[in-house]
Amino acid sequence: MDRTIVLRHFKPADAPALQRLRQSLWGADTETAAYYRFATVAPVVCTLVAERAGMIVGFGSLWASRMHPTSLYIGINVAPQHQRQGVGSMLYTALLKQRGRYAALPLQTAAWSSCTSALDFLRTRGFQEDKRTFLPQLELRHVAPSDYQHFAQSCSAAGYQLSSVADELAADADAWRAIAALAAAIYQDSHRSNPPAQLTAAEWADIAFDEIIEAGCCVVRRGAEYVGLSLLHQHSVPSTLAQGWIGVQAVDAAHVRQIVGALLYHELRYAKDYAYATIDLEVDTTDRHAMLLLELLPLAVDAAHAWVTLRCTS
Repeated sequence: MDRTIVLRHFKPADAPALQRLRQSLWGADTETAAYYRFATVAPVVCTLVAERAGMIVGFGSLWASRMHPTSLYIGINVAPQHQRQGVGSMLYTALLKQRGRYAALPLQTAAWSSCTSALDFLRTRGFQEDKRTFLPQLELRHVAPSDYQHFAQSCSAAGYQLSSVADELAADADAWRAIAALAAAIYQDSHRSNPPAQLTAAEWADIAFDEIIEAGCCVVRRGAEYVGLSLLHQHSVPSTLAQGWIGVQAVDAAHVRQIVGALLYHELRYAKDYAYATIDLEVDTTDRHAMLLLELLPLAVDAAHAWVTLRCTS
């Protein structure tokens, strides 16, 4: 059998073969499979396919992000039976030559912490870990909202006001602008190494408020200024909520923990009142406020199963 590896540009007719290759690697994990994208149009800059004896054995892509325009993303997948045979190295080297006008941007990619060979491959090429994302699930039967009431009481005593997003919008239909601005500041604070684009208030609202449950989302005000926000989203799984962005801005550092706890108090009361069973969370190690949730909630974090984001600036 001819062992020669041939690289070429992706063609739309390759899509079924690449989908099968991704499935051989990721099975039912469609979200991970979708991360390793392929296309001939933007935002994908380039997709290269690796063939051996006429069979596709791997592919790699470069893609840009409108949300994070200061990085160029890279992803490589190689069929299990063809790994550790130089296919990934060939794809990586060839992709670097396809960066074109994006050549000056840092590269960013990600892999599961259990994919040790992939992480080793990236580290030997100058990638350094930027953050880890944990995906714990809160079982509401293990938590009592009353255990968090003291946070809300402390906030009230310090002059803060706690209310739902639904109530704020009912009182002032234009309040979404200030709430969206706070959401943007929270997101920017947790993405300093890969900052987001300059978006309008309406664009931030479209992103942050996608499928939120307004009555379950909470804001904290200091007078007329919004200083704390937590977002709860609908979930595709029955009886489950998705925790969205949560954070605090422009307050005394001594009050941050109390405000985050007060935001949780509102969320937990809502979840219990409407008989939800679980809340899915996504916690980045670069997100100081989300990391507080690991301290405040009875969460079991699987440190061996984290989504690792890596960057290469050289």
